[in-house]
Amino acid sequence: MGWEEAPELAEIIARGLDLGTMKRYWGAKIATGEFPVVLQANERKHSDLPNVPLAIDYTKARDDRQLIQVAIHDAAMILRPYFLPPGTPKDRVGILRKAFMDTMKDPEFVAEASKADLGIDPLLGERVEKAVSGFFDLKPEQIARLKKILLPGK
Repeated sequence: MGWEEAPELAEIIARGLDLGTMKRYWGAKIATGEFPVVLQANERKHSDLPNVPLAIDYTKARDDRQLIQVAIHDAAMILRPYFLPPGTPKDRVGILRKAFMDTMKDPEFVAEASKADLGIDPLLGERVEKAVSGFFDLKPEQIARLKKILLPGK
């Protein structure tokens, strides 16, 4: 059941989607405020949502900020990751990263992606690597806390 069928439940019906998908389906309702965007899981604010807070804006404690950064912001930014096996020589990693970023700037590729309404906003491989590494930097108590938040009752 959607919020249209049960407007009295509108406050508790929510979706977590990327902005492109949301705009494709509910763009007019987002623009009018009928379908409000209340929180961004991104690391930085999207230019179309300058007044919508980031998840990390809601905490000041260092451990909490690290947990939100890793479990929400970093996880949300890696939508379609590409991986290489451990031990791949650094020069090959560099070649592949450059080829990937060159493709993301290729006019033909960008034109085709635009036709399909796919947003092209690639991250540098180094940034993705840092985000993935952040999961391994969490302390055991942070992992336990995250499990409790994400898997209540388990």
